[in-house]
Amino acid sequence: MQKLVNSIVNEILGREDESPSCSCGCGVCETNSHPLLEKTNEPTFLQLIRAAERDGHISGMETSANYITSTAKKIAKEFDNLHPEEKKVLGKSYYNSFLKKIGKIPHPLLEETQSDLPDEYLSKYDILFTKTREKINPDGKPIAHYELTWKGHDIEWGGLNFSSKDELERYANNYDLPIKLYKKLRYKDPIK
Repeated sequence: MQKLVNSIVNEILGREDESPSCSCGCGVCETNSHPLLEKTNEPTFLQLIRAAERDGHISGMETSANYITSTAKKIAKEFDNLHPEEKKVLGKSYYNSFLKKIGKIPHPLLEETQSDLPDEYLSKYDILFTKTREKINPDGKPIAHYELTWKGHDIEWGGLNFSSKDELERYANNYDLPIKLYKKLRYKDPIK
């Protein structure tokens, strides 16, 4: 019976290997104990958060973020409504689901797509697009965040996101420095 349930869970999660190298199935953390089956007086949502922090998926600062807490409460409520036998079998999948919903499981395609988006791109008007971070959207597409600078001065507050090198090049080649900003910065010394 348990093999059947495990195979169904693996099929739903898209896993081929029935024995992941870690408790959450992400292959990153090294913990062998299952976070939701520990006997503690903490509520289940706090156990989820502590386990993710212990496994290195979230930092201490992130544990108090509203989206992490609310997601943990939703997952914990579903988990707490399970039968004790179901909890033993499905605990890993609920923990894995929590990590997926907060975006903390590394996407296998991220390494392949990072080289597609350049770290820096210089447009025809000497506007430098500098990549600050890269992440994967829920639909699996890579998104890179770029800061725009001209002579070292920030010209686009908040930066811009691009999903491909072609999109970045099209935008950069059609981007004109606003005249007000040009007049404001043209005689200022470049920032190195």
